[in-house]
Amino acid sequence: MAATSKPSVAAEPSPQRAAGAPQDVERFSLVTLQMAGWLWLEETPPGDPGDAYWQLANAIGVALAGPECRLQRGRFDWPLHRSAQLDAGAGAASAALQAFLQRRLEQTACAGLVVLGEATRARLTGCDLQDGPRIATVAIAEMLRDPGLKQTAWRDLQVLRGSS
Repeated sequence: MAATSKPSVAAEPSPQRAAGAPQDVERFSLVTLQMAGWLWLEETPPGDPGDAYWQLANAIGVALAGPECRLQRGRFDWPLHRSAQLDAGAGAASAALQAFLQRRLEQTACAGLVVLGEATRARLTGCDLQDGPRIATVAIAEMLRDPGLKQTAWRDLQVLRGSS
């Protein structure tokens, strides 16, 4: 008697999970901006956030620090690897993010952090950064969806005017 086997159906990976990684690994990305003398952080979907995002970020920097303000982009993507042999859990993610941000703060001599959006604030909860002051405001992506939030951000960011 020949045994019949049912074809296996492979489930597609969730867009929130890293391909090739264990199912409990959360995938996230943070955009880092160095401008106006501060390190700016925003959790974004993987990939480039688009021209409108960069234009608004640059406009914020120019409004705060003048036309000579230069925007330096960076990115942190988790997981850093696709190996099931290496830890990609929440603790490893927090430790890697903390090390990445601490290194950026030290290398760039930024005055402090500008934390953009609730998702970014939540992501930084487990990080013990030895940094200067922190300023929290709405995310750039939120301002693009709701231009009325620009007033909130402007009010929150006034302390940065001329600080670069």
